[in-house]
Amino acid sequence: MKYLRMLFGDVLEGRVARLPYLIYILLIHIVLMVSMVFALPWMSTWMAGSLEEASARGEAGPILDAMLQLPMASLLILAVVGLIFFWTQANLTAKRLRDTGLPGWTTLIAWQLLNNFGALAHPLLPVVTTVIGLAYLCFAPTDLMREPPRPQ
Repeated sequence: MKYLRMLFGDVLEGRVARLPYLIYILLIHIVLMVSMVFALPWMSTWMAGSLEEASARGEAGPILDAMLQLPMASLLILAVVGLIFFWTQANLTAKRLRDTGLPGWTTLIAWQLLNNFGALAHPLLPVVTTVIGLAYLCFAPTDLMREPPRPQ
C-alpha cells in the first residue's frame, strides 16, 4: 500500500527523495520497456496476418472490420497502460520537484511546455532540457530552492 501511495497518491503535497525517485523512475521505465517488447510484436503479428488473409480473399470489408475491432481494443489497452505510466512518472517528478523546494506541478508543466515548444526551435533542444532536468532531479539535494527559515 505504501508503494501505491508513493506512485499514485499524495498528488498535491507528497515528496520523494533523490534515491527513491531514481529507483522508481528506473523501475517504471524497465516495466514499460518489457511491456512494449511483449505488446508490439503481438499487435504487428496479428495485424500482418489479418491483412494478408483479407487481401488474399480480395475483400475490403474484413480489412476494415479487422482494423476497427481488435486493433482498436489493443490500442485502447495500450493507451490506458501508457496513461498509467505517464501519470506515475509525472506524479513522481512533481513530488521530486516539490522535495527540492520548487512548486511541483507548475514547474513540471513549464518544463513540458519548454520541451514541446523547444522542439519547434531545434530538434535537440528537448533532449538537452530533459538531460539537464533529470540531472537536476537526480542530484539536487532536498530543500535546495526553499528559503531558509528567518530568525525571529
